[in-house]
Amino acid sequence: MFDSSAIPNVDDLGLEKPVEIAYAGQMAARENALHAIFAPTDPPDQILSPGDPNLFINWPGGGIYQYPPSGNRSSWHYVTSGLSQPHIDDDANPESVIDDDGERYSGFGIELVISTIEQAAWPPDVLINLVKYILFQKNSRLILPGDRIPCNGPLVLETDTPLSFLVATTSTEYETDILLPAGKCHLVHLIGCTQREIDTALTMGRGTAGSIVLCRVLGEMGVGFDSIPNRTCLTEDGSFSATWNRIKSECESEWHSR
Repeated sequence: MFDSSAIPNVDDLGLEKPVEIAYAGQMAARENALHAIFAPTDPPDQILSPGDPNLFINWPGGGIYQYPPSGNRSSWHYVTSGLSQPHIDDDANPESVIDDDGERYSGFGIELVISTIEQAAWPPDVLINLVKYILFQKNSRLILPGDRIPCNGPLVLETDTPLSFLVATTSTEYETDILLPAGKCHLVHLIGCTQREIDTALTMGRGTAGSIVLCRVLGEMGVGFDSIPNRTCLTEDGSFSATWNRIKSECESEWHSR
């Protein structure tokens, strides 16, 4: 777990109100963690702010960071910043969210990530729409590893990409768990999938098992953790069925031995 639990000094921002100082400190701790994990942004030191006025008001300081390939990461990564921002009470104290097991989480306890082989304009739009869903949709639920999210159309608007779903997972290409001042945060990685790939996952039921197997198949068949709009559906590959059955069997053996 990446430890960013110390609150940075934000005196240089010239803030006077304790609530504003506390809010900025929480933001800075999260930003320091993301930049340490993903390396400098492109453009440097800039966040892509939402253009929607309603979201801008209700998600203060939130936005999308764009990280170019760096180190062992060969892809571009787009990361939300703001879902893990905790509520600050009138006494300038951050309020952690505590689950049934007593674990403390900062804000919603997640940030969302999409990666692409080449720099693209569409990932921030997808992430912003997911943020709107979490913040504004009645009866919305958190997006967590194992979830399958329908795009209600092509992943990239006004294209003929076969990708129309996202599957949520945990990437092995970067540190995914962060300890922030108000509690934990998990980086949830999203991969674009086709309807038939999702249908295959659903043959294992409505739980997360099918998603786990699907993500391993994506990795073995060359997709990895990237969303690739111009790829074909993996079920059209002659090796898909054998690969799926083998990895499913391996996963079931792992689960049975636990």
